[in-house]
Amino acid sequence: MIKGETAPVGDVEGHIWTLNNRGAFYVFENGEVATIEHVSSGDFIKGQGSFKQVVTLKFEDRSTITIKSEGTIGTAYTSGGWKSEIIKGTGRFEGIKGTQSANAKYLPVEKGEAGPKGYGEGNLTFTLPSK
Repeated sequence: MIKGETAPVGDVEGHIWTLNNRGAFYVFENGEVATIEHVSSGDFIKGQGSFKQVVTLKFEDRSTITIKSEGTIGTAYTSGGWKSEIIKGTGRFEGIKGTQSANAKYLPVEKGEAGPKGYGEGNLTFTLPSK
């Protein structure tokens, strides 16, 4: 977690809105690694609810893929899933079109942590324009 903010909504117990900025990495089947910049907002009641996010994958050659997602988090931040659309590519991914689906498992949030840590896997399906 790079930065995380939460604000209580006040209508029911445990209802919050979140805004987060995270950094992490993706590891692909072919062994390639991309770092990510992740910005998300969420609407949660006692750790369960919906979120929207934009993730930019940055590869070693400076090419990027930007993905916009919507998903849900299960009871008390235990698991989540989302569907995504690729909205932009640069470098070798210029003109990319495609989708992503993914699932994640989250580890218990320790006292004082800004948000859950987790791991997941998914599929990124895309096409590139002919050269």
